[in-house]
Amino acid sequence: MYNDGFAHQGPGPWGWLFMVLVLAALVVGVVVVVRLWQQGQRPARSGAVPTAPGAPWMDPAVTELRMRYARGEIDWEEFSQRLAGLGYPAGGGQVAAGGAEPPPQPPVL
Repeated sequence: MYNDGFAHQGPGPWGWLFMVLVLAALVVGVVVVVRLWQQGQRPARSGAVPTAPGAPWMDPAVTELRMRYARGEIDWEEFSQRLAGLGYPAGGGQVAAGGAEPPPQPPVL
């Protein structure tokens, strides 16, 4: 057998480092491809609330505010003030200005 005077004992530290980097690149590549594929299967996250095709865009801040009001976390007065702070008509355009009553609350089951 040919002996050049050097003992060959495996890939050495640089070889192992290269193999680990290649393996990490493969894992990252698979993760990126899977995420891109999944993104094509769901609506884009543009900040808008998903609606039916052709429906108007809904402000996510107003949607969250409506949900908090529906859960009873805030009262009508605070809802109206925060809605006005977002640049919408006070009362959400549901009641007239001048102390009109808020819409009736649904019954609690």
